[in-house]
Amino acid sequence: MKDVKDDSERLSLLDKKAQEHFTMFCNIRARYIFDSMFYEERKKGTVPKERLNEIMVEAQKQAFGDILSDGGYHPLFWASKLHFSETGVPFYNYPYTFGHLFAGAIYSRARHEGPAFAEKYKALLIDTGSMACEEVAAKGFMIVIQDFQDPYTLDVKKLQKCCVSEITPDGRLIPFCAFNSVGYREQIREQLSTQGSPA
Repeated sequence: MKDVKDDSERLSLLDKKAQEHFTMFCNIRARYIFDSMFYEERKKGTVPKERLNEIMVEAQKQAFGDILSDGGYHPLFWASKLHFSETGVPFYNYPYTFGHLFAGAIYSRARHEGPAFAEKYKALLIDTGSMACEEVAAKGFMIVIQDFQDPYTLDVKKLQKCCVSEITPDGRLIPFCAFNSVGYREQIREQLSTQGSPA
């Protein structure tokens, strides 16, 4: 992205990336809604194919809102994905969501730490062969999601209720909900690196 000089090309790339994320989360949400509705229906007895189709379309409408055309729904999506048939792993949306967010966290950490992150990344890959994903994340990452943490949708009233704070080197208390999302962490890292460099 940083090598692209043309503004229209940069905008096109950003739009593509945003659409990929949006579609991914809408798709996963549709699967979750379908699973939730299906299990409720299943309590009453066998769910026929026609009803499964109806549930699938309803789930897609709820998840995607009005961005799909009438012909854009996929009634048989439930039949095209093996995940819906694996009784031992219900609500298969979790691995996708976790993986998407975890990959983003790794990429962000790598960008901040630079080449020094390579060894940590190797260690992380080794851990994935013997630890559950929650254990791997807890060992080296903290993933926190709040709707008001996004710098584009920041809710100051909710931010003021944040009960956890980060203490800066100069003694300020920064709400944790803002510390990792609107630039405070980067500012402090820059200040510390400057202070630690030789005069």
